[in-house]
Amino acid sequence: MTTKEYPPYSVLMSVYHKDNPEWLKQSIESILAQTVQPTEFVIIKDGPVTPEIGKVLNSYKKKQPKLFNVVQLKENIGLGLALKAGIEHCHNEYIARMDADDYAVPKRIEKQLNTFEKYPELDLVGSNVEEFNGTIDNVISHVTLPEKQQQIYSFAKKRCPFRHPSLLYKKSAILKAGNYRSYHLCEDYDLYTRLLQTSCKCYNIQEPLTYMRVDKDFYKRRGGIKYLKSILKFKKEQVATGFFSKKDYIVSAMPHIVTCLMPNSLRDWTYRNLLRKRPHTVNSNRETEIRILHIVPNMQAGGLESLIMNWYREMHKYNIQFDFLVHYQKDSFYDNEIRQLGGKIYRFTLRDDNNLVKYIRLLNKFYREHPEYKVIHCHMNSIGFIHMMIAKKNGVKVRIAHSHNSKTENTLKGTIKAILMRPVRFVSTHNFACSTEAGKYLFKNKSFTIIPNAVNVNRFKFSPDKRKVYRKTNHLDHKTVIGHIGRFDEQKNHKYLLEIFKEVQAINPNSILLLAGTGKLLPEITEYASNLNLTKSIRFLGTIKNTDEFYQGIDVFVLPSLFEGLPVTGIEAQIAGLPCFFSKSITKEVKISNKAVFLPIDTSPRVWSEAIIKSVGSKRTYSISQAYDIIEAAANLANIYTQFYNRAALQRKI
Repeated sequence: MTTKEYPPYSVLMSVYHKDNPEWLKQSIESILAQTVQPTEFVIIKDGPVTPEIGKVLNSYKKKQPKLFNVVQLKENIGLGLALKAGIEHCHNEYIARMDADDYAVPKRIEKQLNTFEKYPELDLVGSNVEEFNGTIDNVISHVTLPEKQQQIYSFAKKRCPFRHPSLLYKKSAILKAGNYRSYHLCEDYDLYTRLLQTSCKCYNIQEPLTYMRVDKDFYKRRGGIKYLKSILKFKKEQVATGFFSKKDYIVSAMPHIVTCLMPNSLRDWTYRNLLRKRPHTVNSNRETEIRILHIVPNMQAGGLESLIMNWYREMHKYNIQFDFLVHYQKDSFYDNEIRQLGGKIYRFTLRDDNNLVKYIRLLNKFYREHPEYKVIHCHMNSIGFIHMMIAKKNGVKVRIAHSHNSKTENTLKGTIKAILMRPVRFVSTHNFACSTEAGKYLFKNKSFTIIPNAVNVNRFKFSPDKRKVYRKTNHLDHKTVIGHIGRFDEQKNHKYLLEIFKEVQAINPNSILLLAGTGKLLPEITEYASNLNLTKSIRFLGTIKNTDEFYQGIDVFVLPSLFEGLPVTGIEAQIAGLPCFFSKSITKEVKISNKAVFLPIDTSPRVWSEAIIKSVGSKRTYSISQAYDIIEAAANLANIYTQFYNRAALQRKI
């Protein structure tokens, strides 16, 4: 999130029964991911909608009741009149349009508001758009629109000069032009010509800030007799108002007559090849985009993956894109978001089939076919040596090894893993670590750079309103709530955690333990909870997406791990102002507030429980070093990536 002050703005969206609920969620999430957040999100339900759409809208309304204003219309009245009603429900002067199946890049609104600040006389700011099919990385065409006022005015006499879901406009200008009207598939064009006739000042940013979905019926809707009649009626009206001359009418009507009467397949080809730019000519600036390849097991909902996504959401500011090489065939928790952000996911099956010979062969083939990767960032140090040797052989100049842990599990598997990790420091060109202990553990006497496990401070800082909603929704009022987030494996020490909670229960029977996460030991821990007669007082939440809400709702965070590198959850919990209890096995570098307490795990659980009970009810405050703020940390990491990339590019030229 940006720290600069911006004027408040509303988002206006209309939904109806034919909208896709999954696309709707992606569209809403793209707005919630904006670097400048809206203060109001108005969604007009244009008539009755499906239960699936209703469920999506209700979930957002429930989570953020002050942000979302969902307005139900009795019957379907069409987009134009639905948006007219929506304008009247928006309370801010600035209104951002958004469709229920499109996607806004994270910095869209920030760039549009900056344009308004630079040119305060403007009433409307749009942008170029990308058209995509299926997933956002499948861009099929690019729409370049006229930039300045006179260009827009002239263009509007031939074709529509804006793309509706890309717009940020002033409410006063829309009302001055008479608001939206009902015009079949011409609601937006009708509004623009009236705006231009009222001397509305407009501008199109010359980069794509919105991705518009083009499904199989998109161009079909741009044809047929009904659409042709509507567009010709609209253009005749422009002649009557004086905006079009008769010559303008003839020149602009002829292409519409031809394309509307074409067969659908020919119309599709015409739009893609004659009226749009091809994808390879779209983003010539993207050829200079730095692409970093991250080597990970998969992008599940874990601490490491959460950290990478924290970086990733900021990288667009620096023209840096993340791609991922994963080792499972199935999709994981963050895969959809990665695709929405424009990342590529390359799937290998080593963790599924354990076929190392096949893996080496395919990895060699991969790097031969992808010479664009000059920088790789490896988070899998047990196979890091093999991976980096192959990358080195195929000319990858920058090979980053990243240590996220201070030791391995005290098991046969952990011992083998520790042995496999040892050689990685001899083939990496640069070494990163989340803490001093993690760096010394993996890299020994080799130098390394500390990359803090940073988070979005604004997202996690304490909010009394969010706390109240979470506790009420989850029936936690009047309870003492202990919280923990972590995979169910040996490292997280869940059995000891349950023993601690058993002692907490003895002191305060009104306490409850929330356990978020999944893993191989979940059945065993569930059974252990039953043996301790704690089943009724423990909730196993599984994978949770909104961890920020989780921290708001609990009273204490407990992490008695056997070892950690530097736990992201510990940083998040402290930012939320929580009393945090860590095992002494965890590095003291995790302490960023006076709420962090370190206790031994070879002592009685009673020691922990008494300290936990004493901390309940303390004031929720926090202070944090800038190093752990994702904005600062991402800027530093982007600078490092850029330097590495430029050096690698220079080496290849030489």
